[in-house]
Amino acid sequence: MAMSADAFRTWGWRIPFMFSTVLLLLGLYIRLRMNETPVFAKELRLRGASRFPVLDAIAGGVRNFV
Repeated sequence: MAMSADAFRTWGWRIPFMFSTVLLLLGLYIRLRMNETPVFAKELRLRGASRFPVLDAIAGGVRNFV
């Protein structure tokens, strides 16, 4: 064991959360630096961006199953 049980209870349990914050920031950095695909960029120009994409996906999914 790398740390005592008392150390783990006081601060050690926070280590995975700190690591996930670093991964989140790295993922956000990568995502913001990437270019969109040409197909998506064309669709975005033609149709525009949805204000509520999650609701559109749910509504579209329900229509496809009914």
